[in-house]
Amino acid sequence: MHERCWQLMTRILDADVIKRNMDIFVRAMFKAKLLTCAEPGFDSILVSHEVRAVLDLASPVAKKASTLPPRFHPNTETFRAMDHGNPSHIIRDFLGADPLNNSYIDNVIAKYTAKYTKQREKGFKPISQSTIATHNMSRRSQAPFKTSNVFLPTELILNIADHMKHHGDIRNLFLVFPHWHPMVPDSYWRRRFIDDNYLENDQFPAADALDWQHVYLNTDKLFRPSFGWRNRQHISRQLESVKERFLLRLERKGIQE
Repeated sequence: MHERCWQLMTRILDADVIKRNMDIFVRAMFKAKLLTCAEPGFDSILVSHEVRAVLDLASPVAKKASTLPPRFHPNTETFRAMDHGNPSHIIRDFLGADPLNNSYIDNVIAKYTAKYTKQREKGFKPISQSTIATHNMSRRSQAPFKTSNVFLPTELILNIADHMKHHGDIRNLFLVFPHWHPMVPDSYWRRRFIDDNYLENDQFPAADALDWQHVYLNTDKLFRPSFGWRNRQHISRQLESVKERFLLRLERKGIQE
């Protein structure tokens, strides 16, 4: 695994858990269909002795695998120039973009922090986050259902949002229940932005330093111009799949972590 991908992996899964179950983790890294794929145009991959032992492969070469032989590329320019596989669905500048280069993220956050500071200096005040009172509804009421009549405690709203993995799903939730917006504290939006994207907590401003709700709900739009960010999202999705396969294998083995 590439060193940058490993850093992301340890933010998704605890490194000690991986090390204690390395044989299971290696198996989870490989999709079975990649080693048995019969589609034309796939390259072979060179598999080390240690990995062969774990995967029970007799040959040092796994035929018809869609992964390329492991190589080190000194810089992104060299990697892009080689253009391995020339995948038509990924533009050339995307290849080799550093997934851990946070400079673009830092610039966007700095921009919105400065904007928020200026707004406050001009007298702008954040929307109040006071709790909206609930009211009783009759179970036999014949009145038409209106989402605007649905009031929940803040804690329950946050629990519902926590069950949604993607910011797009949460954005849709608040489109349906717009009156829930003021009930969600800035600290929640900041935490979701950091946790969902596997970022470091100490590199970002405090919850009241900018409009974290806007940043989180518009993550794709704000960071789309960054090839590093897009590569990071692509890699994270692959690693999340590895995590799912890894945890499933642990469960089948009856291992509790």
